[in-house]
Amino acid sequence: DGTLQYVNKYFAEVHGYRVEELIGKNLSVFHNEEQLKEVNEINKRLIKEGGYSALEVWHTRKDGTVFPMLMNGVLIRDEKGESQFLAATAIDITEIKKAQEKIEENERKYRTTFEHTGTAMMVIEEDTTISMVNSEFEKLSGYKKEEIEGKMSWNILVHPEDLEWMKKYHYERRGKGKVPKRYEFRALDRFGNIKNVFLTISIIPGTGKSIASLIDITSKNSTNFYRLYRR
Repeated sequence: DGTLQYVNKYFAEVHGYRVEELIGKNLSVFHNEEQLKEVNEINKRLIKEGGYSALEVWHTRKDGTVFPMLMNGVLIRDEKGESQFLAATAIDITEIKKAQEKIEENERKYRTTFEHTGTAMMVIEEDTTISMVNSEFEKLSGYKKEEIEGKMSWNILVHPEDLEWMKKYHYERRGKGKVPKRYEFRALDRFGNIKNVFLTISIIPGTGKSIASLIDITSKNSTNFYRLYRR
């Protein structure tokens, strides 16, 4: 019937209560009306299935503030197999949620900057897979994002005569080798057109990924550029 038979100190205090205030109360004391609808559904599932794990459930403190908890539940039966108690463990994940939200906010800002930087951009995984591109990269390469991201290696976009030394740069860069961050190479778009592209690339700190910007300089006199930056 939802009557609290046992509550430990942590569970009581995280809700703003003392243990003795809670024994004999209904579990609805931990939830507002909207939250209680979800909790009742969860408890029905618990009785039917015998348990649940790692569910995010919102709670309400004594002062009315709401917060998320990560919960595990189990149905305890008596010797006859009849339902006797619903037992649950829970941990306050407020700080974890805040950290996740901050990461998501930073990612949105990063993606906005990445998309609107004005030049073709790509993020490259250690295995040479392109994991992220912007719309300018689509224009440069002739491929759509959905054809590229997570599916295509940058190798396919490089002229065969430039591929070996660029692959060498790729792996030396991750092995802390001394390689240039800026150079020109010949790119191939999806239609087989050769484009002279000036590339600026660096490793994303703390990862094996690299981020690169690409500028099409085909229409420019790039001979001196090429000699300056290609090793």
